[in-house]
Amino acid sequence: MGNKERSQDLQRQAFANNRNLIRPKVLPPYRPLTVSVPQAKAIAEQIGTYRLRQGYLQSFEELVSNLHQDASANRFEKALAEFAIMIGLSSERYDIQGEGPDVLWLLPDKVGLVIEAKSRKKGKNALTKEQHGQLLVAAEWFEAKYPGYDYVRVSVHPKNIATRSAVAGASHALTFEKLAAMISDARSLLTSLCESQLDMSTLEAECNRILNGSNLRSDRITAHYLVPFSVQE
Repeated sequence: MGNKERSQDLQRQAFANNRNLIRPKVLPPYRPLTVSVPQAKAIAEQIGTYRLRQGYLQSFEELVSNLHQDASANRFEKALAEFAIMIGLSSERYDIQGEGPDVLWLLPDKVGLVIEAKSRKKGKNALTKEQHGQLLVAAEWFEAKYPGYDYVRVSVHPKNIATRSAVAGASHALTFEKLAAMISDARSLLTSLCESQLDMSTLEAECNRILNGSNLRSDRITAHYLVPFSVQE
């Protein structure tokens, strides 16, 4: 109602909570993610919000139906961020005007997966110097916003092949083959939990037990699902 400063402030607050809304002229300050609860507790709490736990499995299947090469970039990135949350991690999409990664996964023990999603690339195409440059810039953003954290640079890519000029170094690929394996492991975990009919306190303990034998446990994700890039011959 004529109060321009108040209106801009409200727009900044709204955009900070939902980045699908109209972008304000002056962006709000970035608020770093936090890992508020252990992985098993986060998963159990999400399942507990459903009166019928099969509904949680249905939500999972609807989500992962967008994690394929033919999905639009927007749908793929949104699903990738929400998939991390469903397996008990903290995650967000942030990339604004080339600043920040397409998707960020935050693991316990102060580790971030800085992800650029090249999901629609053809399988025969290698990671280019320009694409790897975008990943390096996203990693620099993470270093600035999350001091004291370690991170892994990740490109969602059909194959773990990079051109010689890209010199991908310590960067890793999340290939569609590895992503499919991760989805399969998550489906197995969530199905076991949702079919168990355990109460909430016992459900968390059961989730922790299953995670201890799973590659989805947060400290195993990098080693099992991410693959170093090789130079294209």
